[in-house]
Amino acid sequence: MNHPYLRPRGGQRLTAAGRPLALLLALASLVPVAQAQTFGPRTDYPTGANPRNVALGDVNGDGRLDLVTANLNAAGTASVLLGTGAGTFGPKTDYPTGSHPYSLALGDVNGDGRLDLVTANVLGGSISVLLGTGMGAFGPKTDYPTGTNPISLVLGDVNGDGRLDLVTANNGPGANTSSVLLNTSTLSGARPGLAAAGGALYPNPARAGFTVLVPARTGAPGAPVRAELVNTLGQVVHCGVAAVPAAGAGLAVDATGLPAGAYTLRLRVGATVLTQRVVLQ
Repeated sequence: MNHPYLRPRGGQRLTAAGRPLALLLALASLVPVAQAQTFGPRTDYPTGANPRNVALGDVNGDGRLDLVTANLNAAGTASVLLGTGAGTFGPKTDYPTGSHPYSLALGDVNGDGRLDLVTANVLGGSISVLLGTGMGAFGPKTDYPTGTNPISLVLGDVNGDGRLDLVTANNGPGANTSSVLLNTSTLSGARPGLAAAGGALYPNPARAGFTVLVPARTGAPGAPVRAELVNTLGQVVHCGVAAVPAAGAGLAVDATGLPAGAYTLRLRVGATVLTQRVVLQ
């Protein structure tokens, strides 16, 4: 029968495919309808001359995203604008880099739990590494040679030793190369250290989770403590809030589902922030 509807017993209306029409109509009503995306008016923030690349990351450890630009100029600078957490940014602070920084990346290259700044300097044939202080500032640059005209940069642990390595794409005349710089740093450990403050973390290395002994002077029992796990790119991959345990009791941190690798545990109790490096297997 070619009629689009059949009438089975009970009078239920079916489609030609044999499915109840009412069911199909109900399902259709659940299909999300695309909504038009809208944005408010722009807000411009001054940076250094000729900003070429931008990155976001929490460079001062306050839980808010900050803004960093690589400025393609002969002087070579990177501009850092600290975020307020309300969608606005403070005034820029410029830091010297190599000549004509074309690309940048943020990551913890020395294992102290703080974001560092790396730029690829297209006319300098180098990368510049500026170690972060954890307070939103960066130290003086250290330059490392790359292939000709590095225009792109990524950070990643390419040899599985828990350290961030540097990789550039170089498009200089006749170059067509990628430079890989393996990180040979001795990981410094987080500062200020949990152990130095009288706390502890065990087991380390850990698997699905670990226990933290919070120093007694950090806060009164019952005060809120925020525990964050930060990967080597400075991204918070796990966060939880609990009460400061009584003296001698441990605070359990669940790391189930996180990939193996090196992380930084960041504990916040009031104005006190303690960090500790932890390895998940």
